[in-house]
Amino acid sequence: RRQAAFVAVAIARARAASATHLLHLDDDELFYLPFGAKVLHVALRLSGRAPNLIVQNLEATYPESNVNEMNLSSPFASVVAYRNNRSQFAGYNQGKAIGALHWPQLQPAGSARFRHS
Repeated sequence: RRQAAFVAVAIARARAASATHLLHLDDDELFYLPFGAKVLHVALRLSGRAPNLIVQNLEATYPESNVNEMNLSSPFASVVAYRNNRSQFAGYNQGKAIGALHWPQLQPAGSARFRHS
């Protein structure tokens, strides 16, 4: 519930800042564009009929020995690998959604998706 409220506020702030899309990532996730931003821009234009564009995110893997000693101001400094194998994800194994802010009724649908009413 708290996360949905946070995303709802983020939607309002993103619209106020004239953003066109919103991506919700956790602090241990990396949004990696192996084919470049141009491919993402084309996909976002083509996805205009849906409130979501699903993208695969990478989840950081930290060494077990120093999780409690991590530098939280730079969480990726301790990363030993990124996981993109869906069977190994601890949480969002179906990717994350980029929400299209032009949908007037866009709302969070859990922490990894958007919906419209």
